[in-house]
Amino acid sequence: MTAEKGEAVEGLASGDTADTAANDNAPSYPEQIVARLTKRGLDFERACEYDDKNNTASCWLRHDLDRWSRVLHPVSLELEETKPGALAILSTRTCQREYSDEDELYDGAYVFCWLPKAHRCVQRINLETFEGLGMVLFYRPAFTLALALGRSVNLQQLELVGGHETPFSEEELCEGLDALERLRSFKFASLPIRRPCHDAWRTCSHGTPATSRPLRYPTIACRRTPANRLLRALQRCRALRELSIVENSLTKGNADSVARLLRFSYALTKLTLDRCLRNVPSIYPFAEALKTSTIPLELHINQCVTRFECLFEALANNRVALKHLNLNGCNIYGSNAEALGAALKHNVYLNKLELNGAHVDNHAVVALARGLETNRVLETLDLRNNAVSAGAVSTFCRMLCKNETLKSVMFSEVQGSEQER
Repeated sequence: MTAEKGEAVEGLASGDTADTAANDNAPSYPEQIVARLTKRGLDFERACEYDDKNNTASCWLRHDLDRWSRVLHPVSLELEETKPGALAILSTRTCQREYSDEDELYDGAYVFCWLPKAHRCVQRINLETFEGLGMVLFYRPAFTLALALGRSVNLQQLELVGGHETPFSEEELCEGLDALERLRSFKFASLPIRRPCHDAWRTCSHGTPATSRPLRYPTIACRRTPANRLLRALQRCRALRELSIVENSLTKGNADSVARLLRFSYALTKLTLDRCLRNVPSIYPFAEALKTSTIPLELHINQCVTRFECLFEALANNRVALKHLNLNGCNIYGSNAEALGAALKHNVYLNKLELNGAHVDNHAVVALARGLETNRVLETLDLRNNAVSAGAVSTFCRMLCKNETLKSVMFSEVQGSEQER
């Protein structure tokens, strides 16, 4: 991207059409783009007709998606209606082709920056790297993305999914994130968080409105200091409902920060910590945080091998309003299974328990049954993909003959003869 054209793209996004040519009477490069695209039938003068308060008031743009998508196609994007009246700029799976005309790329960059700024109906941006295709929007993708985000008037959902080499996590991206006050859902996948991003994330979290929706951080390279700064910033987001941290190597300090967020949040209803607690020796901080949280919560801790006794002791505390516990792929056998069974005897909130592929053995099944004999709240129990015998399943069923609340129990791969089955 040349310096002149880079400045021109910045000018178009900010509304500044200052002349970059030597001749003051010559049209600026953004003006040239608008003139080119107007000849192709694109309307840059007609105002957006979307109305947040009137569901029947949809914008005219939704009836002209193909024309705008053709301009976005050279940069592997398209404009789609993802729900009635709401539009999204999405990545496409089309293979790149060589464009002899560089102007096609700048035309796409212009439209990408202009649409979220001019149209409240554009509420979602999804930039994704597809396997084998790559995802380089323009010569400086983060620069152009920052321009699009920073001027957005109603962006509510942002998804950045790519490989670890995609250059989204730059200072320029922070400039865009800093302006997203209406953002409800943020998915940041397979991209590292680098130091310059933290201030923008902190501002974004602090300014999130009461209608906030999930913020997800899958496959983030959580370095010690950056991750803690990010998690401390999230504590200011009082309306945060869902937090998902997936496939990260969290340190003990990171775990403590998440626990503090859980302890002081007034709106968090779902916490996911999948495949990220390998370096955390104990989940004690989460167990202690649960004891002070009275908000109904879903807790997902997948593929974690640790001692869960402290968590299950918290479950026995009637102040812990945990509604859904997912321990798929964990080590629920031996002392862990005994502690879980004991907790189920006293728990009065948990109505769904998932132990899919959690190494539950025959002894563990019986321990769970002992706890469920007197349990009157659990409705769903998932025990699929565990090596249990037909005899253990039979014992489990006999022990629960008086349980009137359990509605669904799922087994698979039951070991035994055909007669036992």
